[in-house]
Amino acid sequence: MNVEKIVKSPSVTTVEVDQDSENRRLDNFMISELHGVPRSHVYSLIRTGQVRVNSKRAKPYQRLKIGDRVRIPPVKITEKLMPPDVNPNLKKAMRKIIFEDESLIVIDKAAGIAVHSGTNHRLGLIEAMRMERPDLDYVELVHRLDKHTSGLLLLAKNKRTLRELHSMLRRDAQHEFLLTKNYLALVKGVWQGGTREIKTSESDAVAGSNRRKMTKKSSFSTLRPLQQFAECTLIDITLHTGKTHQARRHTVAAGFPIAGDQTYGDRRFNTKMRSFGLSRMFLHAYKLTFPHPARDELITLECALPEELTGVLEILKKPALTN
Repeated sequence: MNVEKIVKSPSVTTVEVDQDSENRRLDNFMISELHGVPRSHVYSLIRTGQVRVNSKRAKPYQRLKIGDRVRIPPVKITEKLMPPDVNPNLKKAMRKIIFEDESLIVIDKAAGIAVHSGTNHRLGLIEAMRMERPDLDYVELVHRLDKHTSGLLLLAKNKRTLRELHSMLRRDAQHEFLLTKNYLALVKGVWQGGTREIKTSESDAVAGSNRRKMTKKSSFSTLRPLQQFAECTLIDITLHTGKTHQARRHTVAAGFPIAGDQTYGDRRFNTKMRSFGLSRMFLHAYKLTFPHPARDELITLECALPEELTGVLEILKKPALTN
């Protein structure tokens, strides 16, 4: 079913880079300017020289400076229309807003909802939000949650907010932690001892001028036990950095994989937890703490465990299952 309509086919335009777009890569700048144009077509426009910076051909990874003049060629811009058969859970997820102001939106995302489109899902939460809210000139993910993770998801309503919140997420162990994310997770095993700090680093290949080089990416989490059961423990995970699958990787590094995790978890344990009513990964982003990017105020937001997870905890509390 066609869910797009062409709304304009503009002539050549020139956009001057302002402070909100300073130091952005040209490809990312063009993708945000040309909403509705496939990424592959944006890269083709750059490679063929139709996009120019200060009247010169440019590479996709070129960083922009304030005052740069970017030539945008004529392209067909499409307006996305909400498909009539869209998942009703996705519609519900977009509307479960627990905080919104002039700078940002925070959504309590349900498990099973992808935050962006992919191979197995044509429509993610961010694309649906852009369709649902035509009043927003700009909305973008600040961070991501796995499809099977529930909880607080932060969206930026302008480029300045996005940049400032990304800067908070990039802080490492040598800096003050400006944006922290707390998760509740049920993990395999009876926790021994108190709070643990997990620090890891991974080598990632990044593109250089004429070669690829290796860089170390550090990640840091704090794991704190909350409630013990016969074969598992409910823990609080504080993420001080924002690396891919960090909570899931760090619990495994500590020797306590998350219940229901099909990638990093324990298969036999997951099977047993299904008999207790667990039908998904037991990981919930319940708390966000960060300084507001536009005013001098510390924001702390929380959301409760969903019913399908509290139900599992109630079953685990029963004496027949804890003796």
